[in-house]
Amino acid sequence: MLHKAKWLLIVVVLLAIVGCTPGGSEPGVTPTDEAAEQAAPDALPAAEQALADYLGVDPESLALEKIEDAEWSDGCLGLGGPAESCLAAITPGYAITFAVGGESYTVRTDLEGNQARVEGAMVEAPEGDELPPAVEAARDALAGELGVDLSTIELVSFEQQEWSDSCLGLGGPAEICAAVITPGWRVMLMVEGEAYEVRTDFNGEQVRIADESAGEPAGEIPGPELDGAAVFFQRSGGFTGELLTVRIYTDGTIERAMGEPSPDLPVETAVVDPAVVETLTDKLAEIGYFDLERSYLPEDTCCDRYLYLISVQGEENAQTVEALEATEAAPANLWQSVALIEAVINEAFGS
Repeated sequence: MLHKAKWLLIVVVLLAIVGCTPGGSEPGVTPTDEAAEQAAPDALPAAEQALADYLGVDPESLALEKIEDAEWSDGCLGLGGPAESCLAAITPGYAITFAVGGESYTVRTDLEGNQARVEGAMVEAPEGDELPPAVEAARDALAGELGVDLSTIELVSFEQQEWSDSCLGLGGPAEICAAVITPGWRVMLMVEGEAYEVRTDFNGEQVRIADESAGEPAGEIPGPELDGAAVFFQRSGGFTGELLTVRIYTDGTIERAMGEPSPDLPVETAVVDPAVVETLTDKLAEIGYFDLERSYLPEDTCCDRYLYLISVQGEENAQTVEALEATEAAPANLWQSVALIEAVINEAFGS
C-alpha cells in the first residue's frame, strides 16, 4: 500500500542498471587494505568520509566490503537532486560498499574522489514552481488521460530513474525503441484513492502512464506482432546502436529493416525456399525454443550488449523471448536459437 510522502525525493537509482563489470575486487570478497588503496586510492577516502558524514559515525567504524568499477550516467553519478544541473556524460568511477552496524551502504564516486554520493540518501524536493518540469508533465498527462481536474491529482512521490530504452520501458509491440539507457523520473500520483505510476524522460518531453493503476500488478509484456510471419527477430544495441528487425514468412519471404532506430527504416525483401523456413522452425522446436522463459534480462544491463526480441509461431501459439547478450542465466539453447535464425537471415541477404 502506498503511503503519502510530504515532498521528499527519494533518490534510488539502482546500481544494477548502470554498473559495469566489477573490476577493483572480486564481488563479495573484502579486499585487503593495501589492495583497496591500490584499486581506488583517491576515491576510497572520499567515500569513507561521505558515508561517515551521512550516518554521523566515525570513519574508523566502517568496514569495507567491496570496490567495483562503474560508469555513471551523468556528472552527478546518477544521483543528482531535482534542482541540480548534471553534465550528461558517462562518468567513470567506483561503487564502494561498506558494512556498518549490520547494514550495507554503497557510495558512488568518480575516479578522483572529487564526488562521493551515498545511494538512497534522501534529498528535500523543492516546493511549488521549483518541482522538476517532468513532475508537472506527468500530472498534466494523467489529468488528460483520466479526464479529471489537476486539483484532484495528489503527488505521492517522485524519484530519478534510468529507463532501459527510449520508450521508458513501456514500448508497444509495434514500436521501435532504441536500446539506450534513458535518464528520467518515476512519478507516483494518487487520484481518488487510486495510485498511478507515470514515467518520463529527464525533461518531461516524453511521458507514459505505466499502468491503469499502480496498485494492480502489471500484466506480462505482450510479444511483437508477427503479422502472419513464422518468425520475428529483433536485435538492438551493441556498440553501434543499430536496430535490426526481421520477419520470416512460411512462403519464404524475408523482410529486413536495418539501421539507426527510426519509425521509417526502409524494408528490404529477400526470398528463400519455403523448406528453409520449415526447417528453421522445426529445428527451433527440436532444441527447445518453445520451452524457454519469456525474459532473460539481468540486473546489470551494462555495457554495449545486444538486446534480442524473438517471437516464433508454434503449433498452438507464439512463444516470445527477450534476452540480453551474455546473460549468465540464459540457457545454451537460447543462443542456439539466435544463431539458427541469424544464419537464415545472413544467407538470404548475402551477409
